Amino acid sequence: MRRDWFSSFNDAATGLVRAARTQRNIRYHLLFAFLAVMASLLLNISRTEFIMMTLVIGMVITAELFNSAVEEAVDLVSENYHPLAKTAKDTAAGAVLVASAVALTCGYLILAPKIRGPVLSIADYVEKGSEFVTALTLIGVVLLVVAGKASFGKGQVLRGGMPSGHSAVAFSVATAVTFLSGSFLVMMLTLLLAIMVAQSRLVFRIHTMREVLVGAALGVLFTVLVFQLLR
Repeated sequence: MRRDWFSSFNDAATGLVRAARTQRNIRYHLLFAFLAVMASLLLNISRTEFIMMTLVIGMVITAELFNSAVEEAVDLVSENYHPLAKTAKDTAAGAVLVASAVALTCGYLILAPKIRGPVLSIADYVEKGSEFVTALTLIGVVLLVVAGKASFGKGQVLRGGMPSGHSAVAFSVATAVTFLSGSFLVMMLTLLLAIMVAQSRLVFRIHTMREVLVGAALGVLFTVLVFQLLR
């Protein structure tokens, strides 16, 4: 019997919800998509730019959904390790990588000109500090990380526990470089490195998302505070 459109839509929506519930990468993509859309609205980009943002966001999420479908299908057919199964999964993951790279490039080209002015204005407002201020900031971040892990009674200084020490230090360095360099491009590149450091803690399951986010927020906020007080 031919199914009605509502049942088909319901099945598709169920698949999307299930993928978001069971696949961590899809949840990350949905979060970044939400942030990108909010940034687009706040920065008042043009209609054409918003259409491009929507298209690349949809492309990434679609690629990730296909990747998840391929992984499920391969696991169903081949329970044991097989080189062709690995090739299929790697190829599907490669499609997600390509789509993400295109989306990141488009997002940067669209949003960077809009946020360059405000970011540099903030950096100029927080007066450039000396090497002493930078060193003091990093020492302070490490001490706060130690205090946090001592309070929660879990993890080492730079491994495991609340908050993530690597994330705190990486985002503290990225924030300090932003203030010291006054260059938007340098800021973006350093921020990218900080995000990669944080992402590595998640990939190797050393920290949870909450620990990484708290560490990143700690590094940024403490660095801004020190540079503001000692300007």
